Amino acid sequence: MKKSAIRETINKLLWDPRYRSNRNHIIEIKHRIGGKEVIKRINIKDVVSVKAWCIVIKQQGEEKIIPFHRIIRIISSNGEILWSKS
Repeated sequence: MKKSAIRETINKLLWDPRYRSNRNHIIEIKHRIGGKEVIKRINIKDVVSVKAWCIVIKQQGEEKIIPFHRIIRIISSNGEILWSKS
């Protein structure tokens, strides 16, 4: 199975001690609202699991699946872009 750069980056933010101490990293996704595509920002704190093809987030008590193809950018807490869709 091919390794996913998105999955590896998110796992690094969740588990690597260099990143784990500050949990204000952001995942930007494309989200459709009323037929329009908007960019939504998700805090890494909301990620409850990382699957082979998606992340599962929990916001306001509700779990949601975010497929990797919806992720457009992963940004560290200091503003560094760690991953970006080409």
